[in-house]
Amino acid sequence: MEPSLKTFARQADRLYERGVAAAKGGQRTVAAGLLRQAVRLNPQHEHAWLWLSGVLDKPEEIAFCLRAALDLNPANERARLGLTEVEARSTQKRVLVRRRPLVRLSEPAPPEPWWSAWREGRRAWRSMVRVLWLIPSVLLLLTLGVRSIILSQPLPAQAFTYRDLPAAVPASARPIPTLVVPSPVPAPDPGIVTAYFAEVRAAEGRLNAATNVYRQATQGSTTDLERAAATRTFRETIARERGILLALIPLPSLQPPHATYLEGLQLEQQALDDLLKFYGNADPVLATRAGLGLQNARSKIDEGKQRWDSFARQYNHPPE
Repeated sequence: MEPSLKTFARQADRLYERGVAAAKGGQRTVAAGLLRQAVRLNPQHEHAWLWLSGVLDKPEEIAFCLRAALDLNPANERARLGLTEVEARSTQKRVLVRRRPLVRLSEPAPPEPWWSAWREGRRAWRSMVRVLWLIPSVLLLLTLGVRSIILSQPLPAQAFTYRDLPAAVPASARPIPTLVVPSPVPAPDPGIVTAYFAEVRAAEGRLNAATNVYRQATQGSTTDLERAAATRTFRETIARERGILLALIPLPSLQPPHATYLEGLQLEQQALDDLLKFYGNADPVLATRAGLGLQNARSKIDEGKQRWDSFARQYNHPPE
């Protein structure tokens, strides 16, 4: 797992601990805000859902949190008892509401709870997945239908015989094919190839060393400031090495892997920029985008390395 993805769980744990402390101190509003951020970063945090249900006021929000905890752990007895009590109170409240006068139409409608948009998003995603699963089945049925229509067509009544073929062309009238011999491709200058790969291998070595330092720093850090400082240093190293590789002029046969490797470094820079923004405002969208960007960047970098290594073996420059 990438270091950036491990950050979500640790950030959620810290928010959970702060929220529990605020709840024990009687600061219910502060605790609710911290615990909501915790479950947004890590929806699998069972205890965060349970504590969040204890600092909310609306019965429907409390029931939602307790159901989420039960989905993660059906054996959670506290969540089950709490949900039973909330549902009983809601039933009693509905009976009392029937005896109250109707609300005037001029009053504004109550705002939707915060979890409604999240639930609607999940429903839309499930519907889209079902549609995507149906597309192959529809295409298969259409293919079988077209095939059955073609096979049901009758054959032509008049058979085709050898007399329908055109007369053979005499040998004297046949065109004489011209043999085109391609010109040999000149081999690249060994000196140019050696100098190019020396620069490339040096840049790869510096980037690998910077990657190891970054992983050690982010795994061993305990604060966001330390992780942000390590991320910023790693991004500056990538930008510097990418500038060195941009200044190189590769041979025509080396231009495709050269461009692919540079594209991977650029994607890695963009992902680290999103990660730095995440450390500033704890937006889970930025963290998700950073994780996907790092995966795409690694794919491009590995593709460029493989094509480099294939060319290097061909001209006696094996990868280090």
